[in-house]
Amino acid sequence: MQRHRWLATILVLLFVAGSGQFALGQPMPPGPGGMSGPGAMAPGAMGMPSPYGPQTGGPWYQPPTGQGSYPNYYQPWPAVSPYAIDQSDLSNENGLWINDLIPRGQNKKLNLRLDYIRALVSTPNGLVGNPDAPSYKRFIEPLFADQQGGGGGGGGQNQQTPLDPFLGTATAPGFNLPGFNLFDPVNANVVGEPRMKGLRLTLDSTNADGSGLTVTGFWAEDNDASFNARDEVHPSRGTERYLLTNFVLDPTFDPTDPADLAKIAPFTVDEILENNLLNLRGIPLDDGSLRRNPDGTVTGGIAAPYDLEFRLNFTVQQYGTGLSWSGAPIYRTKYIRVNPNYGMRYHSLREHFGFMGMDSGVFYGSTGGGGGGGNNNISGDLKLHSIPDGTDGDGDGIFDNAGGGDDQQQGGGGGGGGAGMSSFVTTNDFLNIYPVTSILRNSVYSNMVGPEVGVNYTIAGERIRVGGKSNFSLLGNFEKIRLSGDNIFPTTRQTQSLLPTPENGRPNRFEETEEHAHVSPMFEQSLYIEGPVLEYIPLVRRVTFLKNANFRLGYTLTVIGEVTRPNNAILWTANPAIGGFPQDPSTGLYPRIQTPERETWKSTAWDFGLSWTW
Repeated sequence: MQRHRWLATILVLLFVAGSGQFALGQPMPPGPGGMSGPGAMAPGAMGMPSPYGPQTGGPWYQPPTGQGSYPNYYQPWPAVSPYAIDQSDLSNENGLWINDLIPRGQNKKLNLRLDYIRALVSTPNGLVGNPDAPSYKRFIEPLFADQQGGGGGGGGQNQQTPLDPFLGTATAPGFNLPGFNLFDPVNANVVGEPRMKGLRLTLDSTNADGSGLTVTGFWAEDNDASFNARDEVHPSRGTERYLLTNFVLDPTFDPTDPADLAKIAPFTVDEILENNLLNLRGIPLDDGSLRRNPDGTVTGGIAAPYDLEFRLNFTVQQYGTGLSWSGAPIYRTKYIRVNPNYGMRYHSLREHFGFMGMDSGVFYGSTGGGGGGGNNNISGDLKLHSIPDGTDGDGDGIFDNAGGGDDQQQGGGGGGGGAGMSSFVTTNDFLNIYPVTSILRNSVYSNMVGPEVGVNYTIAGERIRVGGKSNFSLLGNFEKIRLSGDNIFPTTRQTQSLLPTPENGRPNRFEETEEHAHVSPMFEQSLYIEGPVLEYIPLVRRVTFLKNANFRLGYTLTVIGEVTRPNNAILWTANPAIGGFPQDPSTGLYPRIQTPERETWKSTAWDFGLSWTW
């Protein structure tokens, strides 16, 4: 029996006809005569409407306006990127290529840091005074041949002078015990290490590729580095300072007038002098007599002792700013990043050295008595004190008396020598300038500017960041030195000073300024660690701007070469009256500026601060 498969043929024909209708959902570009191109059918040409209704694009579809055109919401960079990203960073980590896409709006980060700085500055060093001039006790050493107790009936041979304990004792060849202080000079390092306090403000702008711009500024200073020689004497000394300076040393005071003596009662003149004239410090000076001989020996010079006040002060101030650009990382892993940086830096360093001293103008020593010996003549250069051992040798209630009486110095042996007694000589006349106050201040202003290069490095975890930077700068140092003062002269010799006049009340004052320019290299190394510590502290974490901040701890080492320190830029020459009479201040000898070998300046700083990132 024969079967006809006509049903399959009819179904295939219907499927082909239906497919033709579906293919016309998007018309071809219009052709001539309004048709859609050669052989094309218009919609509904078969008498059937489209089963999907009018054919339109979706909500983001824009009909093309011409051949090869783009939608009108696509604009050139940086308006809209068709990929909706600002940065694509391709890197290789352990053989795997990783492509980091930075979403729009996250291509730049700002970081603000505020740090509190505590820094130690290298201690000033160098003798305060002329290194070629003698100390005070070496200057008066020749006087003591006439200032010791006499023989008294043949005694007194091999008698030790009152100065020997101050000069030191030779106990063996090449070994000397140091002597006690007698207006000894000091090194500038007695002021200690200056300790600066200050602030630093830093603003970072970091791009998605790790590059960025940094602007920083800082300020720090210290004015507490000081030395007061009165701190070295027994605390019971100097308690009647007012009576000494306002009555006993007043040129109008008469020690034989009962009315004047009543002003200082219940004390006597000698008690006030013994207790309030102090064994402080002195300054070696060149008064014009210093000579360097052909064989290398140095002769001449003098020292200025101060028995009322001797103070030193050293002040440091620095401030600066910098602008640097960090390039893209030269080494980068998931946690480590190393960036080069380069920029410009300005650094201002200001250091001031100050001295203030007061001297009574009184000369005094110990006079030996008894037994045919003794010498009561006291040189005008002599200021003798008891050995500063903190004892009351003569039991008068005064420790380490001025005048040396506390040591019970004995006269010569034959016939019995009496105990030494303090003897004071004052210059109570209306022309003296005592008590005299000497002041000196030397300032060095170093303004340094120049380029810097270096590297920044960061190790960043999920929440803790550790990093640092190493920078080298080559700075032009524009330096200004200003020296000024008054009454720097040998204080035991009033004749080497100028007397005030109605026309010139300060004839011994001086002032000098110099300017220099040179190059100073600079190296700075800093390390830090920071993290969200504050969010774990009760109460503090309730403050939003503190909770969102990172606590930062840092250390910075700064080294600057070729820096002039003010204490070493002084030539200690002093004899204002060296020109003779009539007195002319312009011909006198005053301290001057000298430019010594420059040295390396260093500071080490710890800083504590907060940082915010957004």
